[in-house]
Amino acid sequence: KGFPPPVITWSRSGQTIPYDRRQSIDNGTLLIGNVQKSDSGKYTCTAVNTAGERDSVTMTVSIVVPSKFVTEPRDQQVLREYTAQLSCQTTGYPPARVEWSKLQGSSFVPLGDNHRFQQLLNGTLVIRNASKRDEGRYSCHAYN
Repeated sequence: KGFPPPVITWSRSGQTIPYDRRQSIDNGTLLIGNVQKSDSGKYTCTAVNTAGERDSVTMTVSIVVPSKFVTEPRDQQVLREYTAQLSCQTTGYPPARVEWSKLQGSSFVPLGDNHRFQQLLNGTLVIRNASKRDEGRYSCHAYN
């Protein structure tokens, strides 16, 4: 608001945002269609009127990309006392956190890290010294 009414411009990382089909400005509001991770960044809204008054505000926009499975766990067999690796890789931003659980009775119970089970940052579940009691159904859950 102001008198005379200000002209509103938007910039991203110091560059004026062009008027194209992906981004439109209406009544000072910047609308970005078909948002992508590359649209993240610092945006500045600047208001200038013919009296020379100028005001601006800068904000950081972070685009969240939902997690999606790249590699899902597959059935596998492992020899007793060997190491099994179950893979559950995802994409997304921020990077997804993967948690593993094992079916016990009628519900899945989260697995914790211990001397035999290790959940790696890349989504892999490592089961060391595999035994008969490790047989069963495992599930990975990814969220960001």
